Order: sequence, then structure tokens, then C-alpha cells
Amino acid sequence: MVSDPLREQAGILLGKARDDDYACRSLSVDEHASAWIVGFHAQQAVEKSIKAVLAARSVHYPFTHDIEALIKLLRQSGIPLPPDADNLPRLTPLGVLMRYEDELDDQPSPSMPVDWIVSRSAQTINWAETQLRQTGA
Repeated sequence: MVSDPLREQAGILLGKARDDDYACRSLSVDEHASAWIVGFHAQQAVEKSIKAVLAARSVHYPFTHDIEALIKLLRQSGIPLPPDADNLPRLTPLGVLMRYEDELDDQPSPSMPVDWIVSRSAQTINWAETQLRQTGA
């Protein structure tokens, strides 16, 4: 049996998504943590979870932080969508803007409640774990 590098990558991505989810949840209860940093880790967890599922199905995905583009790829590939897929793209700016300090200077706080942000991370990881189990990845 020939190994598929994408399928092997799925487990690594899901592990990294779990790390981001842990950071997201931990920071969400820290009064000194900004909503931006919580959102950044939630966005990363969602992005990596989706990429893990795509990889487990041997679907090549682009190097992007755009959750909407990744969800579109799930749809095109006939892969079941994560919970609240229509709203997950709202997290994209949190992952992209955090990378560029100068762009944050004029940005308002995230308009999403922190508990909503945290729950999207957890729900998407749970979805990804189910998908990976179904593929045997």
C-alpha cells in the first residue's frame, strides 16, 4: 500500500488544531487576554481542522487562511460541512490581521462574543475528529 502524504498530514494538522483550541479556551478565561488573541487561535483551529479533513480525503488545498475558500472546497469535494459553516468565515480576519501588527492599529475589537468564538473552535475540531475517524486517517 502506497502512503499518501496528504492523509499522513491530516493527523498532524488536527493535532495542531487541538493545540490552537487549547490556547483559545485557556486565553478566553484570562481577563488580560484580548479578544483578538482568542479569536486568532480559534481561527487557526478552524482552519487547520478543515485542512485536516481535506487532507484525510486526499484533497489538495491552497495555502490560505480564508475559511470561506476552504469551506467552498469542502462543498466541491462533497465532504460534509462543519457545524455553522456559513458563519465560520467570520473568523478569517482574526487569523489574518493578527499576523500583521501595523494592520491592527486601526481595527476595532472583534464583533463576535468570545464564547461564540470559542465554541466554533471546539465544534469544528469535533467535526474534524469524526471525519478523520470515518476515513481511517
